[in-house]
Amino acid sequence: ANRIAPPSAECVSNSLTLVDVARTGLADAGPLATAFPSLRELHANENPSLRDLGNVVFDSLTTLALASCGIDSWRAVDDVARACPQIDSLRFGHDNPVAADLGPSETRAFVLARLPTLTHLNGAHVSPKERAEAEKRFLRVAAARASKVPDFAPPPERLEQLRRRYPDLDLPADTAHSRKLNDHLLELTLRSRADEAA
Repeated sequence: ANRIAPPSAECVSNSLTLVDVARTGLADAGPLATAFPSLRELHANENPSLRDLGNVVFDSLTTLALASCGIDSWRAVDDVARACPQIDSLRFGHDNPVAADLGPSETRAFVLARLPTLTHLNGAHVSPKERAEAEKRFLRVAAARASKVPDFAPPPERLEQLRRRYPDLDLPADTAHSRKLNDHLLELTLRSRADEAA
């Protein structure tokens, strides 16, 4: 794979709005935010060493492509919302390590639930109905997955936003902290009908 060096201070461009660094061996996107402050589109597909966006903010970025990268944690996905506050279009395949055990529809739902500003994911429009279904699906599985995958739970403020948005959603006991196991138990009495027949 071709490798690129981080841009130097002399490379700073306030007018460049699109950068395509696909298949370049990019491991750190941070220098791009500094060098190209007006960047609106970043195509960084197929960079397996790119595991997150680092501690920078792409103030103007609206389109980001991270298919076939090395994104291996849900925290890195959550960090896209912080690093790209204007993002509305994302390409993020289930070919990233974080989604290796998920199907495409699960990956799509969990990414949508974590990134509230997305209007397009993998080239497809996100309807209000799809967003609502994705967020509800995410809430239903969050507790079970969080216990198996420590970084699966989103930032507390995002989780609280979703809980407030869907207050009537019937959540498993682990997800709805206010519920107790006793609220979900049922008492059954079984009697044999064989004695009655005799």
